[in-house]
Amino acid sequence: MTEPDKKTKNQRSKRVRRITITLLLLALTALVIFRLTLKVQIRSRRSAITAKGQPLTLEELNTYAGNSTDGPIPDKYKSAFAAYVAPDRKMCQALTRFEFNRLPFLTKPLMPQVRSSILRHVDENAETLEHLDTATAQSGLYYEPVHDCNDPAITLHVGFVGYGDSDMRSAALLLNLRAILKADENDALSAADSLLSALKVIHSLGTKPTLYEWAERRATSSNSVSTLEYVLNRVDLDGDQLRQISESLSVLHGPDLTKTAFIGERCLVLEGFDSHLDYWCNCGQGTRAENAISRVVASLYRAVGLRDMDQAFYLDIMADAVAGTKLSFPEFQRLREEIADRWDSTSRVRFLIHNVYTGYYTLRLEFRLIARLRCAETALAIERYRLANGRIPEMLSDLVPGYLEAVPEDPFDGKELRYKKLEPGYVVYSVGRDLEDQGGMSKDELDDRNDPHDWPFRVLK
Repeated sequence: MTEPDKKTKNQRSKRVRRITITLLLLALTALVIFRLTLKVQIRSRRSAITAKGQPLTLEELNTYAGNSTDGPIPDKYKSAFAAYVAPDRKMCQALTRFEFNRLPFLTKPLMPQVRSSILRHVDENAETLEHLDTATAQSGLYYEPVHDCNDPAITLHVGFVGYGDSDMRSAALLLNLRAILKADENDALSAADSLLSALKVIHSLGTKPTLYEWAERRATSSNSVSTLEYVLNRVDLDGDQLRQISESLSVLHGPDLTKTAFIGERCLVLEGFDSHLDYWCNCGQGTRAENAISRVVASLYRAVGLRDMDQAFYLDIMADAVAGTKLSFPEFQRLREEIADRWDSTSRVRFLIHNVYTGYYTLRLEFRLIARLRCAETALAIERYRLANGRIPEMLSDLVPGYLEAVPEDPFDGKELRYKKLEPGYVVYSVGRDLEDQGGMSKDELDDRNDPHDWPFRVLK
């Protein structure tokens, strides 16, 4: 190679190095600016949350949600959960066919197989039921101190963990099943007492501030409404029983409970972002090589700013979700569509966000529960009116002010709940999310359960 060729080659090499270094510096500068911008965005969003008086950490969550905490779970509930006998597979299959939220044959006897399964389940849990019946109703958050639990999905700050959310649901289900069994036997007193005990369990143990517990409370409350519908169709309750059940139902819903659940979920996920990234990446659960790869991926995830990008996006989504708990249903539908569009357009390029649950898509079920609870409370008022007057009212306004402060609103369209007299009985109903009045027709009466339908509460007597 000649001297000029060597010189040209060296110049070309220097030029490539200069370009490479320049590009690297530009990329590094862009990365730094990108990271700083994300930090500013996160700090701004966190400051906005703090300005609203809402918690960001699990320690703050304990203070925020723990104002009503009265202490650990009462011994009666502990003893009840310890004695509980879960149904075997055969019994589970029979109870599953019972389908708690679908009780179409409100005035017919229980099918023999279902009745036999319920009776056996109740008999096997005689000790559990004794403890549940004698437990004192308490409203508050109950936690047991656990100092060796590091799972951010269940731990609150220094190790406070819910004693057993599935235990709460199992206990309420057991009591509801006994209420249905007693109503089938025409034992009004025992049916009402069992239903009240179930509502007491939901009260006392269903207020842990996370979306999972919120969903458990919602499902258990819905089961209790179905149980009440079955009981009212089978037995005649007295005025005191109707009043007590109505008072117990009234505290099962409310935007503050839902809002606190979303705020608590945000604290748990932020803890995952900040302190438990290895947990989210499944580190420590595979082979040594897999764990090493996971640690490398987690390090890169932090270094290039993907964690901060995910966190900023999550803070935006959850800010809307928390605000959405106060919206009317039409407003919620519009915001839900906006959130879905944002999620679909951005989550595909994100790493961690696929593992994050916002719960906002199921908030629609909260409107349904509120509708069912309001229909149930109205039906209880109608039954009290019937006891006093010997007949059911001509219209819901007849219940005001003696039995209701006002005619309840349908949470879906903001109008008064619908009411229709039947022969015999009546139906109180919500128009549901399609906002179309189907005359009180439920989804169980349709060939396609996705067709427009209402959410009725029927008393056929």
